[in-house]
Amino acid sequence: MACKPVLRPELAAHTTYFEGVAKNLADKLVGPDCRLPPSPPGTTFADLEERLVQLGRTITQDTLTRAL
Repeated sequence: MACKPVLRPELAAHTTYFEGVAKNLADKLVGPDCRLPPSPPGTTFADLEERLVQLGRTITQDTLTRAL
């Protein structure tokens, strides 16, 4: 099992919130029963991983834009 990274204190204080956001996004992207409603049958793990990479980039870019 992979280890969770050690978060900086200012991030660790919001872990519960981040986990809730991740669950919400997973439910929207994969569905609560682990199906991919927006994708055709046969969607691969690599497809899902690519979606999440794109999502991460979007969140990163938007957050940096707002912070700067």
